[in-house]
Amino acid sequence: MTRPNILWLQSDQHNPGFLGCAGEPLVRTPRLDALAAAGVRCADVTCGNPLCVPSRMTMLTARHSSDIAVWTNECQLAGGAATFVHHLANAGYQTVLCGRMHFTGPDQRRGYESRILGDVDPKLESIPAATTGQTAAGVRPAGPGRTAYGAFDEAVTATACRWL
Repeated sequence: MTRPNILWLQSDQHNPGFLGCAGEPLVRTPRLDALAAAGVRCADVTCGNPLCVPSRMTMLTARHSSDIAVWTNECQLAGGAATFVHHLANAGYQTVLCGRMHFTGPDQRRGYESRILGDVDPKLESIPAATTGQTAAGVRPAGPGRTAYGAFDEAVTATACRWL
C-alpha cells in the first residue's frame, strides 16, 4: 500500500463555526471543504492551552503543558522533546514548515527538515508593535485594511502554494 501524503493545515482562532465542511450553512469555504472531503479532518479535538505557544507545543508533542513545562508564550520546549514531526521524518516523510509557529529558543524547526518561510513576531521581524492591529491602540495608527500580520499571512499562503 502506498503511504499517504500529509498536508497539515493549522489556523489561528478558527473554529468549526467558520467551516462549511463542519456544517455551517452561512460560511462558504469551498477549498477547505474540498480538502476535508478528500482527506482527514480532525473534528473531535480540543485546544491544549488558551495561549499560542503552549497550544502549539501541546499539539506538536501530544502532551499537556504541565508535562512539557510550557505555560506561557515565553516558555521554550525542551531541546530533546519529541514532536509528531520527528516521527514523520523518522518514517521517511519530507517535513517542511511554512508560517507561524512562534517557536522560542534556538531550535526553530522542532523536527521539521526545513522552514521555507520564517516566523512573524514583533520582536524578531521588526514589525512595530503599535501597528500590528492587535489592539485598539494598534488599529488607529495602522488604519483599516492591511496589517503586517495580514501581509505575513498572504506571504505564507503564496510561499506554501509555490512549494506544493
